[in-house]
Amino acid sequence: MSKIIAAINSDYDSALRDRDDRRLGALRLLRAALKNKEIALRTNGASELGEAEVLAVLKSEIKKTKEAAELFRQGGRLDLVENEEYQLRIWEKYLPAGLAVEEIEQAVKEILAAFGPAQPADFGKIMGLAMKKLAPRADGESVQAVVKKFLNPSV
Repeated sequence: MSKIIAAINSDYDSALRDRDDRRLGALRLLRAALKNKEIALRTNGASELGEAEVLAVLKSEIKKTKEAAELFRQGGRLDLVENEEYQLRIWEKYLPAGLAVEEIEQAVKEILAAFGPAQPADFGKIMGLAMKKLAPRADGESVQAVVKKFLNPSV
């Protein structure tokens, strides 16, 4: 069992004991998403989720929740926004520490040095290389911002 799943299960048990319905609901949603992914992988022959799959599910759920919160905010449903943001605060605790912007910039500089002269048209290729190198530790938005900064220095 992955460390993240063990931490989620431990927090779930603690929320259950403390009768913290709100935290319990957030953890139930996350556990259900992980269980669905595990079932999907089981049909393909895998026995249990690895750390990478758990992180992928976690990031996916966080992304969906951020999008939902933004849509609720646009619709004026601040009560639902607060609930989504609460879930985000609970779930983001399970993410590993991300890279600092300076570390992402250093990695992108190295990629650009190896790539040679790059034009804005090479954005996709450079993004692919950068995400391969930084994938589990940096989110796509941060990497995209740094790559765009280096490819379009005037912006």
